[in-house]
Amino acid sequence: MKAMVLLCTLQTCQRLRTLTKGGPQGEAAAQTVLHAIALYQAAVFPLRPGGVREEERDLRRLVAYRSAAREGLPQPVRVAAAEALGVIDQGRDAQRAQAAVWTVNEAVRDCRPGFISLHDDHIS
Repeated sequence: MKAMVLLCTLQTCQRLRTLTKGGPQGEAAAQTVLHAIALYQAAVFPLRPGGVREEERDLRRLVAYRSAAREGLPQPVRVAAAEALGVIDQGRDAQRAQAAVWTVNEAVRDCRPGFISLHDDHIS
């Protein structure tokens, strides 16, 4: 039974690769980076002054940087993430940081497979 589940999982992953432009792991890594960067941005630019402790901000920064350095991350997302992290680290311009995070969001969206390609050769 366990072998059948593993085989089905393998076949599902292979099928996803044929349906999508990128691998599901790359898309998942890109989503994780976007989420981590958004959380870091929220810690640097909190809604109310003093709303985030320094320890929390530092931890969110660490998570964002580690996520951005993750293996398998699509290159456009990696570049956009590095730029956004640099802007957020400066901590001076909330609007510029928001624009940089939006650029990461766009890079993540662009690495998606156009969600799923429904060409006749992939439909069974």
